[in-house]
Amino acid sequence: MLADEPISMLDVSIRIGILNLMLRLKEEHDIAFLFVTHDLASARYVADDILVMYAGQIVERGPVERVLEAPLHPYTRLLLAAVPDPTKKLRAERIEARRGRASAAVDPPEGCRFVTRCPLAIDVCSRVTPQLVEARRAQSARCHVTAPSTT
Repeated sequence: MLADEPISMLDVSIRIGILNLMLRLKEEHDIAFLFVTHDLASARYVADDILVMYAGQIVERGPVERVLEAPLHPYTRLLLAAVPDPTKKLRAERIEARRGRASAAVDPPEGCRFVTRCPLAIDVCSRVTPQLVEARRAQSARCHVTAPSTT
């Protein structure tokens, strides 16, 4: 079942009920969901596996806990750094994206689609499109720096 931003416009008090219903349907009726969201907390709550996309391309995939606890791709790291965490001090270290335009998802140039905003970009990133490679057991990323291809 496709669930595209199913709780994004719902009151907080209703969200958990919908998420619990989805979990119950998943377990009792063996239903699979493609859960599309920008909300990493709800993804962590309902997902077994996660795909992180940037400019129409998968940049990281793997078991949800592994990806969110130890992300490989710089975009996934930036997404997680942007999530407020009340347990951290106000002056916690922030990961900064480079200032630049987001890559076009339609007819993009060669190279990494995240290169203009990536804090880890190296020369090859602007010339060669990285492959999605398994960098850790069951966890893949598309990055020349954190998940270099062996080819």
